[in-house]
Amino acid sequence: MKSEHIVNAKTGAQWEGEILVPGGIVFKKGTVTSVDWQLNAGNLALKHEKKNGHMSIATYTNEGCIA
Repeated sequence: MKSEHIVNAKTGAQWEGEILVPGGIVFKKGTVTSVDWQLNAGNLALKHEKKNGHMSIATYTNEGCIA
């Protein structure tokens, strides 16, 4: 799996973006990325390139996601 900045296809410039979800149950703030991954297991082969991805650091308590 590889996650990196989204790159503007015309200019080559990197784009950085964030998603804010104040009431989020999985995360509250995430970074937008471009994701590539592949899986080969037996006769199953999957490939996923230049797709939307998100990454975040989340903190959980008994009440759920707090950060």
